[in-house]
Amino acid sequence: MANTATNTAISNLVASQVPEFIRSDYQTFVAFLEAYYEWLEQQGQTINVTKNIGGYFDIDTATKASIGDLSLDIYIQELQKNYVRANSSVDVFVQELQKNYISNIPSTVLVDRALLLKHVKDFYRAKGTEKATNFLLRILFGGDAGNTSFYYPYNDVLKASDGKWFIEKSLKISDTYIDSNPVTDNEIIKTAFKNTLITGNTSGATAVVERVDVYYDGATLVKEIKISKQTKDFVSGEQIFTLYNDKNNVTHTLLANTFSGIVNRVSLLNPGTGYISGTNIPVESNTGNGAIIQIGSVTPGNIKSVYVVYGGAGFRQSDPVIFSGGGGTGANANVSVVLSNNYYHPNSYNIAYSTISLEANTPINNTVYSNLNSSNANTAIGNALSYFAYSNTGPAVLINMISGGNNYLTPPVSAISANTRVRELGILGRMEIKSGGTNYQIGDKITFNNVFLGFGTGATANVTNVNANGTITEVHFQQVPGFPIGGLGYDAGYLPTASVASANGNGANIVVTSILAQGDILKTTSDKLGAIQSLIIVSGGAGYETPPTLNLTAYGDGTAQANATIVTGAYVYPGRYLDDTGKISTYSFLEDRDYYQKFAYVIKLNRSINEYRSYIKQLTHPAGMKLWGEDIFRDDYLATNTRFISINTSNTILVTGTYVATGNANGTTIKITTQRSTSGISNATVEYRDGPAVGNLSNGIFKVTPNSTNAFIFVQSQNTINGSGNVYTRIY
Repeated sequence: MANTATNTAISNLVASQVPEFIRSDYQTFVAFLEAYYEWLEQQGQTINVTKNIGGYFDIDTATKASIGDLSLDIYIQELQKNYVRANSSVDVFVQELQKNYISNIPSTVLVDRALLLKHVKDFYRAKGTEKATNFLLRILFGGDAGNTSFYYPYNDVLKASDGKWFIEKSLKISDTYIDSNPVTDNEIIKTAFKNTLITGNTSGATAVVERVDVYYDGATLVKEIKISKQTKDFVSGEQIFTLYNDKNNVTHTLLANTFSGIVNRVSLLNPGTGYISGTNIPVESNTGNGAIIQIGSVTPGNIKSVYVVYGGAGFRQSDPVIFSGGGGTGANANVSVVLSNNYYHPNSYNIAYSTISLEANTPINNTVYSNLNSSNANTAIGNALSYFAYSNTGPAVLINMISGGNNYLTPPVSAISANTRVRELGILGRMEIKSGGTNYQIGDKITFNNVFLGFGTGATANVTNVNANGTITEVHFQQVPGFPIGGLGYDAGYLPTASVASANGNGANIVVTSILAQGDILKTTSDKLGAIQSLIIVSGGAGYETPPTLNLTAYGDGTAQANATIVTGAYVYPGRYLDDTGKISTYSFLEDRDYYQKFAYVIKLNRSINEYRSYIKQLTHPAGMKLWGEDIFRDDYLATNTRFISINTSNTILVTGTYVATGNANGTTIKITTQRSTSGISNATVEYRDGPAVGNLSNGIFKVTPNSTNAFIFVQSQNTINGSGNVYTRIY
């Protein structure tokens, strides 16, 4: 602060302050006063000291060569007269100020003490605030405090009815105009409407436009303006207008047509059964279009029963029923009754177990056949083969439900699992008389012809009963030598055609319907399985003048019923909570006396609270609050100019430097250039404090190898233990 005539001199103003008659009659007195004030303006006198008082208490000035015309030595002497003992240096003066004003702040802070003293008044003014606490932590820990954050546990305390409920409204628009000129650029529409007050030409309703959303609803481009502060109700199809200023501050009129008639709600009247989640329901209307209503959730359940639609052929009692699909598990059933009266096919079969594939490599004259203790070249092949009896068979009649299972969403597919060997043989098992014709006789022969891609052989049948008109009423398969009754090798997917050879008969239609041990058709039933629980509006469509009809008769059991309602004017979205506050099932906690309460706060810092608790309590802690600390230290926290704490059994070293990390077979190698000597160190525990993760670096025991005067290499060991037996040591 330099002395100038304008800021220190008063003597030159004396004459102008003395009355005129004194200046005229007592000039000597005026000169005396001027000389007196000139003396007061000299170095060290009252006026000089007063004018420079600010410099005396500016710590920055204490380190400068002079203050005005006052030399540093004289300045210090003057300060010593009032504040410190004789022969004290500037450092001692600063120490005295520190003793009086920042005694609770440690002398090891990472900032200049003079600078701290200069601004300590602002620090104390901010006491109790996050700003003051952040400042304190920064001067204590430097860069380590750069990621400090504050958390107030009471923010996560459960508060009843504290959720923020929001109901969103919108208008869908089309045919947008600016000053009667059509606008097709969606970005212009978004910008022009935003934050304007729109008015309905017909209704007189007004609303503020929050934003404009442009999106496709199926193949339809939709422009939807989200509104708030609505007054009155908008009318469907009315024109809205507003004024807006372009980038050149020119005012324009913005017009658009609204359209509504949107399906906004569906009500379930009858849930029905047997419906499948995700099914789209037909929406029927003579006016609007585009609505998509979908079955949401349905009730899970168990299988009540399984009944036989068609019994197939060749099943036996206790054959299991296999269930697949439906989403549930545990259903169990079996065949309880079969029709074993020989009407459709024989009750019993004698089926050769041996086949060409099994006996192809069997020598005839010197090896035991399947069915004989011994054999020779004269043994009949038929006598040498193994046979098994497949008896008490017939079409399935009844199914016994053992267990209904659980959690089925749709009726599962069910089928009888018969003897696998019999199914593979491809024996024709059942015929149906679609038309009996006339003039047929008992004994007329029925032959079977393979269709395209079909195969099989050895099947034949006869007409076994006719009525008075010669109409066929019963047919049976017949034995062909070398084949089971019904032949072999037929495919259920390519069943042969049947034709009746008769001298006089005509018009008969006989159809082969199943292979032995196949051909069943079953249906499962349930009391509540697939009952509709919810309906989802995928798209509300538009333009509906009356509510559309929801047709549920084509799905499930056809008994479900639902109604739709439409909205005209502004569309009101279902209300929603903006957050989870107040919800008991969310991340909220009950209030307690220590942590989750109004007067607690948490400092999150990659330092232990033991390092700063006392300083916070003494300097920035708000009275009545409870302090908590959360250590956000990361083991892999590493970066350039990283601070390491290195420990061995004999000493502790704080290392600050840069690193280069490379991987090798023995672990991770880190070359660090430091600012202090590393001589005498052989093994050290390293803790990474700052910076992002690099490679696979982690805390642990490292072998130290000198590299140069101010550099050494850490090589990470695998299972090394230091002298105290600790693999990892953390220091604060």
